[in-house]
Amino acid sequence: MVEAGTIQQKILQDGSVAAIAFSNDSKRAVEAGPSVDIAVKGFVSSLAFSPDGTKLAIADLDKVLVYDSTQNATAEEQALWKGPIEASQSVNYVNFSPDGKSVIAATDTLVAVLNAQTGEKIQSFTLDQTVADVDLSADGSLIAVAIDERHGSNHQNAGSARVLDVAGGTERTRLTPPPDNAVFAVAFFPDGKSVLCGSADGFTRIFSSQDGTQIGDAKEIEASHLAVDPKGRFVILGDADGFARVFDRRLLAERSRSEHVGAVTHVAFAPNGKIAASTGIDSVLKVFRVDPKKELYAPSTPEALSMRFSPDNRWLALGHLGSAVVYDNGPP
Repeated sequence: MVEAGTIQQKILQDGSVAAIAFSNDSKRAVEAGPSVDIAVKGFVSSLAFSPDGTKLAIADLDKVLVYDSTQNATAEEQALWKGPIEASQSVNYVNFSPDGKSVIAATDTLVAVLNAQTGEKIQSFTLDQTVADVDLSADGSLIAVAIDERHGSNHQNAGSARVLDVAGGTERTRLTPPPDNAVFAVAFFPDGKSVLCGSADGFTRIFSSQDGTQIGDAKEIEASHLAVDPKGRFVILGDADGFARVFDRRLLAERSRSEHVGAVTHVAFAPNGKIAASTGIDSVLKVFRVDPKKELYAPSTPEALSMRFSPDNRWLALGHLGSAVVYDNGPP
């Protein structure tokens, strides 16, 4: 039996590995080892496979490129289509809709829904301030956007989150932590009815995505990095004090935590929700079972620039300056 934390693959790159994506075909990954596409040289900020694994979307400087991933073609001239979504603005986020028919892309001030076959713009949402984070609901009908409006001397009164209606092309509601604090990070719960928000006032809250009302009490943790378990049972909150804490879905009871020396830089759940991972400025990766808590492995690593679990839970990939490393989490 393979020991959890064994390095399955190390890929050297001439540049920063700022984004990683696994093939969506978990069986293919299990049989042949993980299929990893890596952004290098600091130009690519985000990438995603289509749900059927046949397309790969890449955010590269000021444009989006979509490739036929079955052809192993990544030269720009081999893209199925490419183009900017906003003049002279870097694209920071790309993802496919659950049906694979659309690509969602975001710059600092614009979120666009594009036809995955042609790149034609289907919807466009212009934001009046800086986009700090983006998340897509599981059914693809809503987009949550964290807005960081900090400026001038009062950095606390500066932000909100927006929920955008993809089909209607409208803003459905605003999620506004009192008193209008900058929002660092957002994540939908699997049913799409609520959104987890970390904000600059030192609290993390849950809001209704339907009308923007707060659900339950706020948790006094300034979570600049957060994630929701894909099964909807837990949330993980990473803060500047070095803790990555796992709570139940209503932020009432802490189930487990990892500890770092210094700020947490990434947090994530495996798709089965049973395993979580965190990295920090202490250059340590912590991987642990959530409930009950059991540390699986905790290797020292270079600074983590990106982190991603594979769809089958087996692999965890970290991107660094000059390399990507794939760890084996062990059999289910």
